[in-house]
Amino acid sequence: MTDLMRIILFCQIGYVAIALFFNGISWIRIQRGLSPLTATSPVKGLVSMLVVLAVILTWPLLGGWIFWLGWIFLIIRIIPGGILMHFRRLVIERNLKGYTSPLSGVVAMTINIFGIIAGVLGLFAGFPA
Repeated sequence: MTDLMRIILFCQIGYVAIALFFNGISWIRIQRGLSPLTATSPVKGLVSMLVVLAVILTWPLLGGWIFWLGWIFLIIRIIPGGILMHFRRLVIERNLKGYTSPLSGVVAMTINIFGIIAGVLGLFAGFPA
């Protein structure tokens, strides 16, 4: 494994950790009778991040095609649901229903944008030979 790929994998794991923390806070808020941070179900977000982590772990364990195909699937799934949905609701529709604040939606988008960048970098750095 190259140093570049190691750094990218750490960034991807960082993405998962931050997203798990964000969705965990949202879930705790619901358990306490408060509104979630975003309109996305925190349980769905937590499960999604466990899938992302499983894909990330295929690189050091198996390498190659499984990692690459997994990230293609994740990118196709995360862009519409984790970025465009928040952007549409917050910027185009200006619909804050389901959001604690506009900032919580921007934070959710930013977390997912970081994850997509880390995923795309992993695709290029980890392209199967």
